[in-house]
Amino acid sequence: MPRKKPQPAKSGRRVFTPEFKQEAVQMLLDGHKASSVAERLGVSHANVLYRWKRELLAESGPVAGALETRVHELEVERERDVLKKSVDYFRPQRITEVYAAMEAIVAANAASALEACGVLGVSRSAYYAWRRA
Repeated sequence: MPRKKPQPAKSGRRVFTPEFKQEAVQMLLDGHKASSVAERLGVSHANVLYRWKRELLAESGPVAGALETRVHELEVERERDVLKKSVDYFRPQRITEVYAAMEAIVAANAASALEACGVLGVSRSAYYAWRRA
């Protein structure tokens, strides 16, 4: 957490030291949400932090900007890979397996039949027809 507090300027606006800004941006880069960093540090808006980040990356040169872009791309790829693997894992061999799983979810009161059908992508009428059979 930054050690130096912002100093009020004569015009009533606060002036933040470059070290304060750099540590705030580092918190963003470490994965903290901008709103929580702004609240924790007493910065008026999260947009200020994003502006500081943009300025700091511009000062650092094209390498820092390219690195930030690559980190974002890797995060997106990781999320995509997790989703791909989970789709294969949860894909049932037969529709009756889906209905049986839904039956267990509904019986445990974890979700309603409407919610379970929406998540699993099956029609309610087909599910209820299966239950009656």
